[in-house]
Amino acid sequence: MDISQGKKPVRIAWVAWITVVVLAVLASVWIDLGFLRTVTADWPKFPVDFAVFWTAPRIPLSRIYDIETMTRAQDWIVVNPADPRPYTYPPTFLFFLQPLRAMPFMPAFLAWVAVGVVAYAAAARMIVGRVWPLALVSPAVMVAMLTGQVTLFVAAGLTAAVVWLPARPLLAGVLLGVLATIKPQGLVLVPLALLVAGHHRALIAALVTGGAIGLASLWAHGIEVWMQWPGMLDRFSQIIDAKTWIGITPKAVTRLIGLEGPAQLAVMAAGGALGVWLVVRTFRKTLDPAERLLALTTGYYLITPYALMYELALVQPAAVAMMLGGRGPLRRVAGLVAFTAITRPLATFMLALCALPVWPQSRAAAPPKAAAPLGPTAQGGGPGK
Repeated sequence: MDISQGKKPVRIAWVAWITVVVLAVLASVWIDLGFLRTVTADWPKFPVDFAVFWTAPRIPLSRIYDIETMTRAQDWIVVNPADPRPYTYPPTFLFFLQPLRAMPFMPAFLAWVAVGVVAYAAAARMIVGRVWPLALVSPAVMVAMLTGQVTLFVAAGLTAAVVWLPARPLLAGVLLGVLATIKPQGLVLVPLALLVAGHHRALIAALVTGGAIGLASLWAHGIEVWMQWPGMLDRFSQIIDAKTWIGITPKAVTRLIGLEGPAQLAVMAAGGALGVWLVVRTFRKTLDPAERLLALTTGYYLITPYALMYELALVQPAAVAMMLGGRGPLRRVAGLVAFTAITRPLATFMLALCALPVWPQSRAAAPPKAAAPLGPTAQGGGPGK
């Protein structure tokens, strides 16, 4: 077997790193099997978030944001029926849930997961090429799959939009506008990113698309439902704060180390400021889709008060790209952390550290080909570009 490219052999450090990656993949598969056993332990009941999505279009609009009504309607399928299971998404998301009304629960769940996985895999391939299956192995992606989260759809759309921005700004903008009507908090930094990078056509397309869907929802669902949504977000925040949970945000870090009051607010404000700065710097300096996806997702983790482990699925295409093709050991290690981390809030800060566009210097170059393979190059056995 030839382990050289040109005249320079592959560095031992690179071989050692690939060994570490292989071990991480095997460990992730083991964790995935554990999740699978947990989810199927109480068959046919499920600890799935999909129950919320399947139930929401079956609830009268006037009761869609009533926690007790939503929770009772899911008693028959969930493992812990006493836990509050509210619908916390904007009214616009109801448009996309309507097809579920025509399907029984289990066929709807399987179809939802299958479509989400296909979309996610196709988008991941745009970033990492032939090694896209690695993104599906990540524990975060497995959790999103087994619980029927909408995260896979959002991740697929966000990844595709970031890749399309330079060459297809209108298409990217339309896609971002649609995503904003599904999970607006996940795209909170997107308008700023488009503005500072000069993607004005994409920004206008996103605003027009999101605005059109919002107006359609206002007409179809009524202003009363929209007025109930902010109150639901406040109540949901109180539910989360009352639980012992470990997320992937600065607020989760403060709870982990016992900070409260002004100290907690200071850490959260610092995290939000870092997220904003990270997005601005990255979108000004590079067109690389992996780095931009990393900045957007990490910025979201840093600025939002609440995000759980399955939200790390948003960053997995970029994590795989960094793990196998990151410039410098810091980014490779951070990619590995993002790939394997589950309910570890410090992973967010590791991501932020690796994503700082000053180490190494980002290059304002055209994005790489979508299917470009990752692996050692002729220059010192580093990752492919």
